[in-house]
Amino acid sequence: MTLTGQVLPVGGIKEKVLAARRAGIHTVYLPDRNEADVDEIKPRLVAGVQFAYVNHVDDVLKAVLMRPPPPPPAQAPEPARVRRAAKPTSAATEA
Repeated sequence: MTLTGQVLPVGGIKEKVLAARRAGIHTVYLPDRNEADVDEIKPRLVAGVQFAYVNHVDDVLKAVLMRPPPPPPAQAPEPARVRRAAKPTSAATEA
């Protein structure tokens, strides 16, 4: 990646993709210039892995960090308030 955010091609795509698959990663973001490298990998080795090709770091950030927030949890009803009996005053206890 450059200082301006442009995503540059990288080497060792096959090894990176196979490692991601072994680690249970289902979506791999790659530089768009590496698309031809993925086409060279046998389809059975990349089964279950989705590829997203990006040209700029903003593309990655939008896809990864800008997911919609989860819905708020359902609010539980407020617990019933228990009213305590008033303490007897000293005048009431003396009578």
